[in-house]
Amino acid sequence: MIPKVFHAIKSSDFTIKPISVHKKFLVQKSDLYIGSLPSTASGYYLREALFTNEKLRLGTESESTYPTNSYDGTFKQIIWKSVDAQYYRFPFDTCATLEHSNERFSSKFLNYSASIISLPYMDYGEIVRPGSVEITGSNFNLTDDANGNLYDVSLTTGSYSDRHNLIAYWGFNNEFRRNKTVPEFLEKTKIDYYSSQFEDTEGSVAKNIKFENGVALSSTSSGTSARFDQSYILTPNRDEFNFSKVDDFTIAFWAAYETGSNGTEAILISKKDILTTQVYGELDKPNQNGLIVPTFHVSTSTEYSPTDVYPYKFYISSGSGTINFKRSDGTKIIHLSGSLNLNDNKWHHFSSVKSGSNLYLYQDGTLLQSGSEVNYHPLNKHSLMFGSDNFNFQNSFLGRMDEIRIYNKGLTQTTIQTLADSSSLGMYQSSIVGNVFYRSGNIVVSSLNPKYNQILNQDWKLRYRGTHVIYEYECLVRIKKSFANLTLNPTALIAPNSDLLINDFTSSIDEFSLTPYCTEIGLYSDKRELVAVAKLNQPLKMRDDVDINILIKFHA
Repeated sequence: MIPKVFHAIKSSDFTIKPISVHKKFLVQKSDLYIGSLPSTASGYYLREALFTNEKLRLGTESESTYPTNSYDGTFKQIIWKSVDAQYYRFPFDTCATLEHSNERFSSKFLNYSASIISLPYMDYGEIVRPGSVEITGSNFNLTDDANGNLYDVSLTTGSYSDRHNLIAYWGFNNEFRRNKTVPEFLEKTKIDYYSSQFEDTEGSVAKNIKFENGVALSSTSSGTSARFDQSYILTPNRDEFNFSKVDDFTIAFWAAYETGSNGTEAILISKKDILTTQVYGELDKPNQNGLIVPTFHVSTSTEYSPTDVYPYKFYISSGSGTINFKRSDGTKIIHLSGSLNLNDNKWHHFSSVKSGSNLYLYQDGTLLQSGSEVNYHPLNKHSLMFGSDNFNFQNSFLGRMDEIRIYNKGLTQTTIQTLADSSSLGMYQSSIVGNVFYRSGNIVVSSLNPKYNQILNQDWKLRYRGTHVIYEYECLVRIKKSFANLTLNPTALIAPNSDLLINDFTSSIDEFSLTPYCTEIGLYSDKRELVAVAKLNQPLKMRDDVDINILIKFHA
């Protein structure tokens, strides 16, 4: 018979600590595919998804279930909508993403196609461990940065610009989110629609802007561009859009020029002619009681108001077809220009750089001309205009613009060349090709570079760690001195061959005292149900002179 002694434990002697442990996982394409169709035997799922604005078919249960290779791609579109919901909290909100909003983390955009790995919850647990994801293939190596971004470490990014110096950016790759009505998706690589007016994250509004294929990345169309044909994009003035005599800056963009522009100057970018003014005053209006009372009001108007003081202006001479850049302080005009006729309707990259006291004009990464800075500060309150310098389109630009960037830093020529390089993601100044959603277990590769389209059809290996929370229970068992140094067994003898009984109450000075040892401790519920058993690595002698404290730890 094994003796048992029950002793109540105070709640203060019992604590629970959560501990995060990480399990390693390795997944390969061969484990997921049988022939050409995905296999679900391993619990992992591979999916390819496409953007669509078509209403999904509803019908019977069989009609609403589509195979991966459904003829109309509906199943892929369902997946796209499901993953897209993880990127944006609201359907038309490009800012309120479900991931981090800290400026150190990149904005998350789901492009027109996506390759998705959906990890089973039983593997990744509460969360995929940030910084543990790695997908390797024959020509790519993707790793997450612990902030939800999936980037290709095989890309050389040493010449990329610091994103903290980027103060304004128009990429036109997610314009379908900036309208109240999502445009129709006509083709895989092309969005073709008109927007009478839209507002983007820079506060810009546009008139008659049409979006078409963007700059060809790696000889294949990627993203969208803004098409101008008696159109404009207007962005209200902000202080950071002005650059004084002591400020360095860089303005870079892609443009494709078509003949037929109005006027002698086809305006690309101008901060010279459109001014927004506000008039403060009182206006007689009825109040809630119907009485006519003076009411304070603000009247805003936007008008054509040219000035001789402006920080920058880009235009193409309609006659010669050459690029021009101007900057004026009212007394001195800096005029830089090129010599190449651009009437070819092909994409060219342009940039102006102010560094120190010098100005530089680049075309396709090559320096065209340089000049000295103006004498005074060329600052104004005018709005930033793309495609025109007035609302009558007298100097309007006919063509396309894409990847417009404004930096508060003078970039090096090496960085300018990467911006003008359409052979890799250097054009976008980012090596980020997708995202990892740690809590949902979805890994999404969605890049404007066609290189990453359907990338999971190649051979690859995925390594990651799943975070599993276990709980460590700590229980402090207090054994008072002389506790359990007692036996009521009438057959307990002093020695095996002795007829003398052992003393009922023992003492350390008694030669024949009871010296019991503890070998295990059981924890019981209030119903005396055994919950856990703690085995001691060696017997523990009970003491009658001091209390004994035993700390029991176990995990569950």
